[in-house]
Amino acid sequence: LDQFTGVNTIIYAATQTETNLIAAADYVDTTVAHKVYIRNAGTSTSCTVEVDIDSTANEPLGKLYYNDWCFFPWMGTKDIDISTNEVGIKVEFAVISQSVVS
Repeated sequence: LDQFTGVNTIIYAATQTETNLIAAADYVDTTVAHKVYIRNAGTSTSCTVEVDIDSTANEPLGKLYYNDWCFFPWMGTKDIDISTNEVGIKVEFAVISQSVVS
């Protein structure tokens, strides 16, 4: 793995429904899994961020509660989408990836 996006932050002005967070088209499909970090950095203890893999029917990965985070392998072939339950939720994310097919 030789590329790192840095930790990015987005504050959503409205609630989101299956909004693209990480686009597969931006990454090379490799035989090694990229790594993805996502954190619910919202300020409300009741805010949630649902994470799913975009496919024909979105496949849920899980729900991040206030100040919760996840780190998982990703092949880079499907978009990663999120849904939020409140206005003004802050989401942090980063991708560690490989730039060429191995």
